[in-house]
Amino acid sequence: MLANEYPVLYLVLISNFNKKTNVQYIYANGAPHFIESHNDAGDLLLSLKIKNLANIRASYGHRP
Repeated sequence: MLANEYPVLYLVLISNFNKKTNVQYIYANGAPHFIESHNDAGDLLLSLKIKNLANIRASYGHRP
């Protein structure tokens, strides 16, 4: 979950995976897609930029 009780104005996630690493991922529940790129060494770069993410009130089967 990327947001909770408070809204997020700007969020950046960047991951760098060595070219020898096998990465598998899925998009679930309406998640935004990563931007895929490669650096000069052939490493996989995954980035995600989100602006104005609304607050989310999650319920896990219990009430406070």
